[in-house]
Amino acid sequence: MSETIDRLLPEALEAAKLAYAHAMATMSKEERGAIIGLGGDGTPTHRMDVLVEAPVLDVLERANVNVLSEEVGWIDRRSPITVVIDPLDGTANAIAGVPLSSFSAALVRDGVVLEARCHWFEGNRTWQASHESVARPTVTHRRSLDGASVSMLRPRDETFSAWNAVARERVAFACSAVRCSKRVSLQMVPLMRSATRVGKCIASSM
Repeated sequence: MSETIDRLLPEALEAAKLAYAHAMATMSKEERGAIIGLGGDGTPTHRMDVLVEAPVLDVLERANVNVLSEEVGWIDRRSPITVVIDPLDGTANAIAGVPLSSFSAALVRDGVVLEARCHWFEGNRTWQASHESVARPTVTHRRSLDGASVSMLRPRDETFSAWNAVARERVAFACSAVRCSKRVSLQMVPLMRSATRVGKCIASSM
């Protein structure tokens, strides 16, 4: 790859990091979360999405490459190079201040992925892989919810029954752990808030 292409993902990432930091430092949750349109995939676009993506798109425009993005869709510049991006993966987390959001991008030439990069904004960690280097996939091998962190930030209608099932198991485990009987332990309060509907049902039955 040319030097310009070599620098494309690092420059796009730096632009996203600066925009993310500025938005988190200067905007309220309500400002970050304002819905301002629909993305290229048909889902709502928040102001936070646009603020982080705009400078990234500027970098890619200067390089005159094609873009495939969750927010703007497909931008065809008749280039053999395409960058597939989600500059802010985990928008709802970023809006709410939950430290789980990331930048992700892949550089593709003539249908072959040459390089990919993922950056965890809040943890300031970056993972990358290239066509020349082989990365061994790894998993946690976790087989139970005991000791796991479960986010209940945004259960959607189509997956609500699954979210409720997870919440019930976590609530049951918490009750067992703190030996609660007829009153809700203070240790359960954060969990109950994140699983409001399940929590109310359980609390009313105690």
